[in-house]
Amino acid sequence: MDPVLRESLGRATLQPSAIVCSCADSRISVEQLFDAPIGDLYVVRIYACITAGIYGTCKGGVIGSVEFCLEHAEAQPSVLLVLGHLQSDAVAAAVGCAQEERAGMLGAEHGGLLERLMPAARDALLQMPAALPEEVVAQAAELQLWQTVEEMFRRSERLRRAVRAGLQIHGAMYDVLTGHVRFCGEHPARADLCRLPVVPSFAAKDEPLPAEEALARLQIGNRMYAQGRSLYDINADVRSQQCAGGQNPLAVVVGCSDAPVPIELLFGLNPGDIFVLRNAGNVVATGVGSLVGSAEYAVGHLKTNLVVVLGHSKCGAIDAAVARCLDKFACNSAQQQLQSQDQDHPVRLSSMSPFAKDDDPLDKLLQPLMSSAVQAIRQLGPLAPRPELVALATELNVRATVKKFLMLAPTIKEGVLAGTCQVHGGIYDLASGQVRFLPPLEDQEKILGAPVPLFRWKWSPYIRQDCNSYPGPSAGEAAPEAAVLLHGSGVLQPAQRRARSTELFDKMDLNGDGVISRSEFAAALSNEDSLITVDSLNPMALSASTRCLSATAAMAKLTAGNMRYLQRRGVARHLAGAELREASAQHRQNPYAHVLAPSDGRVPVERLFDAEPGDLLVQRCAGNVSGQAGGSIILGTEWAVSNFEAKVLLVLGHTHDTSIRTALNYVLGEPVKGCDGKVSSIAHTTLKVAPAALWAARQVDEEPCSTNAGRLSKLTVLATELNVLYTMEQLLVHSPSLRQAAARPDGEQLELHGAIYNILTGAVTFIGQHPQLHELISEELAQQKASVVTSLDGAHMGG
Repeated sequence: MDPVLRESLGRATLQPSAIVCSCADSRISVEQLFDAPIGDLYVVRIYACITAGIYGTCKGGVIGSVEFCLEHAEAQPSVLLVLGHLQSDAVAAAVGCAQEERAGMLGAEHGGLLERLMPAARDALLQMPAALPEEVVAQAAELQLWQTVEEMFRRSERLRRAVRAGLQIHGAMYDVLTGHVRFCGEHPARADLCRLPVVPSFAAKDEPLPAEEALARLQIGNRMYAQGRSLYDINADVRSQQCAGGQNPLAVVVGCSDAPVPIELLFGLNPGDIFVLRNAGNVVATGVGSLVGSAEYAVGHLKTNLVVVLGHSKCGAIDAAVARCLDKFACNSAQQQLQSQDQDHPVRLSSMSPFAKDDDPLDKLLQPLMSSAVQAIRQLGPLAPRPELVALATELNVRATVKKFLMLAPTIKEGVLAGTCQVHGGIYDLASGQVRFLPPLEDQEKILGAPVPLFRWKWSPYIRQDCNSYPGPSAGEAAPEAAVLLHGSGVLQPAQRRARSTELFDKMDLNGDGVISRSEFAAALSNEDSLITVDSLNPMALSASTRCLSATAAMAKLTAGNMRYLQRRGVARHLAGAELREASAQHRQNPYAHVLAPSDGRVPVERLFDAEPGDLLVQRCAGNVSGQAGGSIILGTEWAVSNFEAKVLLVLGHTHDTSIRTALNYVLGEPVKGCDGKVSSIAHTTLKVAPAALWAARQVDEEPCSTNAGRLSKLTVLATELNVLYTMEQLLVHSPSLRQAAARPDGEQLELHGAIYNILTGAVTFIGQHPQLHELISEELAQQKASVVTSLDGAHMGG
């Protein structure tokens, strides 16, 4: 691509003329299919265009991405096109299962992606019982297309508003064999769809939010509240949705009784979104009290993953406890003694006991707070100003309550050890309205009695691993495999591979160290003599008979393809010729890599890596997020990994991602407005990206930056990279099958890699695998998580 055009794309805002939702295995990019200018389409690619999760109320990759575009585009697109295709492997598999089901050869239970496709497959068989298999598959694909449109109307009020404002939603079917797209028009029951009752936005059957996302939602909501832009919205519709959907709080908040602001309002949430517990001083007195039991109920029965202990400034209970300590232990005389002694003999307060001797009801109420009050007096001294003593005692009391939850609440402790639950503390400032969240306890692992390395890593400064080299051939199969890395998907004959592979590696390994670095790749690409040329490109390269590349070879091939793209020396073919289209349609795909990329990436992924049709299996959604357990992204990824032999799953971010900028605006307290000029609500995608934005802000705030522009640039780069890592983490956390694939023996395992595409330069920087990969795929940790989930499910069913 021309460098001037790349630079203009980097400066461009999100302003597509149309949104296109297509299938991940459609062989070619949507932009190529419609010969669209770069950046003109906002593309969402999910397997079979399925929507939502298993229960249907969560907003997964398709709906979440569409809503994000409608909310944050400079101008509303005029058309939303849902594009199916006639050669979908997943739909064909669902039709096969439906046929076996009708013949009594298969039970009615189907998991994963097939569960979402079976209704359309069954209906297609009922409508066309005597048709040819490919005709039934085509009918099922079209029925699934309309099912997706119906789900969009049913689950997105934002989409309905856009339709009322003029957005048209059309369906279309693409035939890989002919290249023809048949436009099907709008849904025949469009008017009725607009009148469907709205499904609750967050219902009891939905998967709970991960702790990181729940914490991010609280922090963002509080920042908006402190600026007078609260998202608190309770009306008849919200109340009816709560009744219909059931309770699914995103956090347990343990607050103080005398805090003058409702907890929900403080975080910009509606009643029912938070499980609120309050007492004087937000304190846990014993392990058998109602506070611990209530929190255990929320975590165990309602599956809430976040517990927040919230103190506040000028707390009356803490102030009373400090006053009692000063009075009961004769601090006045201690002050006189301090004044009469020199500085080398400070007053000793170790004799001060926090326990009351009088049978006073107020003393009994304040007794659990006395330890924090005494500790504050010991640290600051009895002569310290009373407000400072109260402020320190408040923070110490919050930390003490967090510690007691970790020690006294078995369900919460098990969740923290398994990585599914987190306990945090915070202080609410009455004057500013802001909540200051405290760092985790330094001795948390000691309290738990076991390490929690993933949690510790997330609260440590992030430093990228060194991953910019790929191993050269050791012996045997590695050398022939690498002979085809530099020239695309052309197929060499075995004799050619054997003759040229050693020579190729010798030329590429300039340092002679057995490692091919990125600079050596670049040097090889710039040297025409070192490239292997192929006289004829074989269409059968698209066939499943082509040998699958190892993870190392696949990563090297991606690197080489991007270098060809940078130098405008691409060799990849397109599906323009009838022969190649026929080969693509008739032979099953054999991609060498799976790619999860952002919807607003401007340049098609296939073009970015100079890939042949079918070489890459691409999914695209806003923010390259993973969605949630049972969501469309994870279901599609699981299907792809289980049905294709590719050894690499690449999560690809880019430097000008609109979702990253939006999340950072929320984190920094900047107003975020949609295309209608109104303050935007927090979209599903933004919530998935927010943990990375908050982590980046926390780290950058601790590092020196000379200018605001430098700080913002650093924030954007770091948040983009952390978001890629968070997506990799969530894919492994929420998918047992992906964890199993990543834990296979060496050479057979699936490798999850991250990469960042720089829109201004066109270069892709590979950032390697997740630094905590071992912990994420640990069998022991997986069993621990499964045990927690099983116990929670049992509690939920028992309730």
